[in-house]
Amino acid sequence: MKKVEGVLTSLIFEKMNEELMSFVVSLLEDTQFKMDEYQTPEMAFTAVALDKIVELLDCTDPVIEHCKLTKSNGDTTGEIHAYAESVNGEVLYLFYTDYNPLPEVKTKSNTECQPLINRPQGFYNQAVRCAYTDVDSSSSEYRALKYIYDNVQKFNSVNIVVLSNYIINNLTVKKVTVVKPLFHDTWDLKKLYANTHSMSDHMAIDIDFNSDDYKRYKIPFIQMESSQYGYKCIQAMFPAKLLFQLYERYNTNLLYNNVRYFLGLKGAKDKKPNVAMLDTLRKKNEMFLAYNNGITALAKGIDSFENTERTDVTDPDSNSSSQYISMGILKKISDFRIINGGQTTAVIFNAKNYSNNTTDPDKKVNLLGVYVQLKLIVSDEIEKISGDIALSSNFQNKVQYSDFTVSNEFNTKFEQLSRGILIPNANNEPTHWFYERLKGQYDEECKKRRTKQDKEYFEFCFPKKKKFSKEDVARIWSNWNQLPYDAVKGATTMYAAFMKSIVERGFIPDEDYYKKTIALLIIYKYLLSRPDNKQYANGKASVIAYAMAIMSSRTFGRFDLLKVWKKQDLSDNTKIYLNSICDKIYALFQRRVADLNTTLLSYGKTKPAYDFIMSQSLDVDHHLLDDDLIRYED
Repeated sequence: MKKVEGVLTSLIFEKMNEELMSFVVSLLEDTQFKMDEYQTPEMAFTAVALDKIVELLDCTDPVIEHCKLTKSNGDTTGEIHAYAESVNGEVLYLFYTDYNPLPEVKTKSNTECQPLINRPQGFYNQAVRCAYTDVDSSSSEYRALKYIYDNVQKFNSVNIVVLSNYIINNLTVKKVTVVKPLFHDTWDLKKLYANTHSMSDHMAIDIDFNSDDYKRYKIPFIQMESSQYGYKCIQAMFPAKLLFQLYERYNTNLLYNNVRYFLGLKGAKDKKPNVAMLDTLRKKNEMFLAYNNGITALAKGIDSFENTERTDVTDPDSNSSSQYISMGILKKISDFRIINGGQTTAVIFNAKNYSNNTTDPDKKVNLLGVYVQLKLIVSDEIEKISGDIALSSNFQNKVQYSDFTVSNEFNTKFEQLSRGILIPNANNEPTHWFYERLKGQYDEECKKRRTKQDKEYFEFCFPKKKKFSKEDVARIWSNWNQLPYDAVKGATTMYAAFMKSIVERGFIPDEDYYKKTIALLIIYKYLLSRPDNKQYANGKASVIAYAMAIMSSRTFGRFDLLKVWKKQDLSDNTKIYLNSICDKIYALFQRRVADLNTTLLSYGKTKPAYDFIMSQSLDVDHHLLDDDLIRYED
């Protein structure tokens, strides 16, 4: 028996290595594909890695620019490869890349990796010290330094993220505070692979109570389990200080699908529950547990120290399998996410965070001894039931059904169209665009092919470069419908707004809509791939969004998208038009944000930005599009 188990273990390990090696090769191929746009392997890999994780981090479209600060002797004092902020504007992300150009799985030690943290941290340290005044105002360093300096006060924390296709073992860095708390995260080969193959739209968060960050918390729990139902239900009392710490570290990534961002603490009717919670924290914090409804969370698993035997609590009138209650102390929670209680968590964080920065005794908040009731649902197959649990758990404050739409009629129908409609081509090859309804769906479909021949045929029928996501669909239609300021707000916010309008209209896509979507995607991909984008720096996303909106507006909906679908490309004149309009939009934005003393990254998200651009003549030859317009019969 042991011999059989050993053989199975070996086979499993071999399979894992095979899949990981395939992923390594895929990363190298994707990086090479990006080289035309980004020139250096490090920057190309940065773009590839960020494409995979930006939605998981819930941040805005990153500015991908190499920024390096050096001393007079040539020593590097700070370096980043990209930067972004969270959709809610509370977290600054700084990205540093460590790239291995060889097709191998290679490991780096903690000692080797320390410089990977030091360089982006050094860049941030200099940014908050007004270092932008010491560099060339036309450089990428100047833009990044000034952006950080101008916005540092609005951030609650800074997350330094190392991107790498090495395996990085045991990189441990304690939290540092330089103006704002600095956290460190590593997206190495293992983490990139695990998260891009998880079929999940969120970043996995593990809470290890043996680690330095959380070892001071001893959390007892009571657990009910039944083999029949496939999940465990755990009840515990979570320290409010722990929730504060988790939200400070992970921000809205802690919340399942970011169902609702923080509603605020004053004013509107829908904020009254939050105001009441704040009042309790300030005046009667010992009553918070009694007054608050608690939080509901999901997890894929727990480790615990059990201190009692299981007690059989099976209903004597039931024919089902036995049910048991046991108790213990939490040791680790794997893939933790809050599905109900996001407002409670955010109120605790914002109240305490504000308290730390005020001297007003009436506004001070003490979390010592404050607890929140936790209901934790644990299952290996949590993805299958998470949507229903989240929807059922969120009825205290209004949540639109459109927040849980991955399997709604629009998305499932669009997926069917993607699988069934062939791309027009002269050779009649059976190729398709691939709509990725779930993150990681393409890779999972590829893995299902048992033989190398079947896998190659799948990749031929569905080329990887023609994969696109539900967020892509939302973004391009938001642009075309003249809502570019929504499209640049971040994937989660933008998708929720788009899907809300779809659900409210009861709209179901048909073949015509699908083909037009692909045409818009072709326009969007062309705009993304332009080498001239480099000059736009942190305005790239806004320039592209507004260019599509202006093109739609100036052609009064007459641009022939079906012609683009049939050709699977843009005409030369359309490309010239788009190049020209992008340059004009960027020039106008540059002057405008200078006058307003703001950044294009922030200004592009506002309706006034669209009103301003629409009021300008742009001085572009719109006749370039004459041959690509729909001709209506008189």
